[in-house]
Amino acid sequence: MIYVFIDESGDSGEISENGSTSDFTMAACICYGENIDYLNSEIKRLSIRLRKKEIKFSKLSQEDVVIVKDFFKKLQIEHIVIYSRKTINYHGDILLRGIFQELVSNIKITKKEKVKFFVDGSENAYYRKIYEPIIRKYFSHALLKFVNSIKAPMIQVADFYAGYRRRLK
Repeated sequence: MIYVFIDESGDSGEISENGSTSDFTMAACICYGENIDYLNSEIKRLSIRLRKKEIKFSKLSQEDVVIVKDFFKKLQIEHIVIYSRKTINYHGDILLRGIFQELVSNIKITKKEKVKFFVDGSENAYYRKIYEPIIRKYFSHALLKFVNSIKAPMIQVADFYAGYRRRLK
């Protein structure tokens, strides 16, 4: 089983009436079945070390960012980050579909492998309607689940990479 954890940084425009933020980032972290328990325990261990309930990029100090970046690098977590600038004129699903499709199309695993996608957030028909057809296009037998980052620590890794890349500009 292959697990893919996805989170974003920025507003794609579906929340704000003003459209999207000036930039938007989405990250996917890929984990192969045999490593999932180990990686989750390591992420929990790091959050305890940092005295944080979760590792959320927007709530980390600069010193913590360096610690987390080095820690994740040592774990060698495969990840993909898609960054889009000048997104201010996009609204909602146009930007979200485009970036999500680019992200999923860059995941290099075969269609035959069993894949579970975990997306940060609560179950939402709006997002499911956008994400599910794209996932099915590339991975016909994949499952999609919405989870919060406390229950799925690997989401915190995706959050970190998305936030880190977005703030690099």
